[in-house]
Amino acid sequence: MNDVTEYEFRERTIGDRRKWEDIPLIAGCRLTYFAFENPPQVAAELASALALFPNVVEIRFNVAGSLQGHYVPGPDKAREQHRSQGEQI
Repeated sequence: MNDVTEYEFRERTIGDRRKWEDIPLIAGCRLTYFAFENPPQVAAELASALALFPNVVEIRFNVAGSLQGHYVPGPDKAREQHRSQGEQI
């Protein structure tokens, strides 16, 4: 049995207004798991760690090729700054 799951990660930073599909994948940040492992939990933990960076508004992770993503919010300060920049545009 060789069922493999791959997860992709994208990050939205302060001021980034692109659609998620237009945001490039985080370079070198792709997880590959076999069926007997627990990829959703590990992917969520990695996304949570990536979301700790001060300029990150949110992290999106999804199964490779899927349009359905899971979102992890960044620090409140970054999210507030992102919202306030949107009001100025």
